[in-house]
Amino acid sequence: MSIVVGLVKVEDLGPVIDQPSSGARYSTVGKLREQGFTVRHTPSQKNPDHATVSVRGDWTAERGHAFNLCFGDPTWVDDIQEQT
Repeated sequence: MSIVVGLVKVEDLGPVIDQPSSGARYSTVGKLREQGFTVRHTPSQKNPDHATVSVRGDWTAERGHAFNLCFGDPTWVDDIQEQT
């Protein structure tokens, strides 16, 4: 699973991830590690803030649920546009 390190604004994510972004969720390395995930900083030339989240063994429905619990509610571009 790919993630971006830091509090990148939703509207700034598109160029970083090389695709349009309409939302973002935020977590911490601590929360991910508490759920048994490994987080490695894996920068690339295009994205120096890239990180990889992995888990030992198979990615099961339970692990997917644990991963989702690490994140808060999404912030959507539409929500930001409504605030301005």
